[in-house]
Amino acid sequence: MGPKGSWARQAAALIILVTALFAPGPAHAGTLVHVRKVTLATPATGSAEVVVATNVSPKFSTRITNNKLQLLVDITDADVAGADAAIVKGNDVVAGVLTQAYEVDGQRIARVLVTLAKTAEYDIRTDATGLTISLTAAAATKIKDLPRAGAVKSA
Repeated sequence: MGPKGSWARQAAALIILVTALFAPGPAHAGTLVHVRKVTLATPATGSAEVVVATNVSPKFSTRITNNKLQLLVDITDADVAGADAAIVKGNDVVAGVLTQAYEVDGQRIARVLVTLAKTAEYDIRTDATGLTISLTAAAATKIKDLPRAGAVKSA
């Protein structure tokens, strides 16, 4: 092959590279998380458990607002597909739960807003079926202090 064949191969490779670099990607990098159901339970006096059922393991962020009486849980790349918008019958720790979906700059988010009846410590666990928010009445609203693996108790 002469110089023309080499040039043609290089041009074709360049076109393929440019096309691959600038081709539009999918709107969401992974599977969209569908919030299917949200429930509130009272496992024991002075505690509450909010279970958010999803189709895949969710990624989320949390923050405490409203004078430490609201816990916001934002699930990224998510929508609400079947979950009730509100739980209005609370218990002695949780006054109610709101669930809504919204979009910001193309990012789809499902928000679970837990309104507390009193301050509480919380823990959030995830698995392939959703997330569980465990709350226990406490002097301040904060994440629970969980023992770390390998930690040694002092005497």
